[in-house]
Amino acid sequence: MTARRLRTGFAPAITATAAFILWAWYHLDFFRFTRPVPRADGSLVHFPNALASVDHPFHATRFDAFLHALANGHVPRWIFSHQGGYPTEFYPFGSSAVDLVVWAASLDQMSIPMVHTWAVALVFVLPAIGFFGIARLANLNPWIAAFATVGHMCVRGWWWSGGSYELIEWGLITNVLAAYLVFLALAGLARALDGGSNRWLGLVALLIGWAEVTNPRSALAVATILAAALIVWWTDSRRSTQSAWRLALPIVLGIGLAAPVLMPLFRYRDLYYFVPYQHYANLHAWWDSSVQAISTPFMILAIIGLPLALSRDATVIERMLAWSLIIYVAGTIYLLEIDWPSTLTEQLE
Repeated sequence: MTARRLRTGFAPAITATAAFILWAWYHLDFFRFTRPVPRADGSLVHFPNALASVDHPFHATRFDAFLHALANGHVPRWIFSHQGGYPTEFYPFGSSAVDLVVWAASLDQMSIPMVHTWAVALVFVLPAIGFFGIARLANLNPWIAAFATVGHMCVRGWWWSGGSYELIEWGLITNVLAAYLVFLALAGLARALDGGSNRWLGLVALLIGWAEVTNPRSALAVATILAAALIVWWTDSRRSTQSAWRLALPIVLGIGLAAPVLMPLFRYRDLYYFVPYQHYANLHAWWDSSVQAISTPFMILAIIGLPLALSRDATVIERMLAWSLIIYVAGTIYLLEIDWPSTLTEQLE
């Protein structure tokens, strides 16, 4: 497929993907804004048809507090902890930024629970941007990106897997949004490594800063994509025209943007304890969880695609994805098998 045909081929694939997203939102009942609830006398009262399971009420209330603070001319510096000691003082400009965009777009015509519900709906489809960006950078057929988006939305995963189970049913929007932002940053960093303009560096820095403010534990994912980028740079015959600092700069800037959040957490780390909801007993348990997270067919595709993405003819983004996967797997195995650093692993969910 020629480059021109590839570019024009994106339009129908994106249109079909958008249609599927709208169908999925309809199937998930996002377009019904109220639902009738019977009273004791038999009459009906209409309540917002909002997500209300597990953490959703907390995040909606948190955004309500954030919105009232902005209306009074200040930004909340502290929102009390929940979930057995999970500190949330760094959340106001994290996932609540998506709620704020939805609230502004609705011209304050949505109830706060519905604003948060549609923020979740937007976060759910955010990886589609990354899929189509990867297809463009790797000169792949755009229908592969459409297929990946459909797979992402259909594979339910588990409550720690980043799929619809964790995001929509459990309401862990901060974990999921931060992971998606780092995924988008990976594609942007690959574009910068592949000769992109400095504007890509600024975008990557913003994505990383936003991810860190949303969930500081995403720093491990940020370190993973940086290591992958450095490996690709080192093994690239064109590295003489690229500076390693050009790759590290957006990471440093992104961490710097999140410094007001990260430094207090580090300084007062003895006051915080993140509840360890899940720990893999062994590698077999981790493997079973990974297969459940992405499904057996996609796991098979990943195993087949990994050596292809490491070949000499692979594009920069393909090699970055492959090395990110390898580093992630190696890091997970290390944390499972090696106790040090215990102070790090106990802070991981």
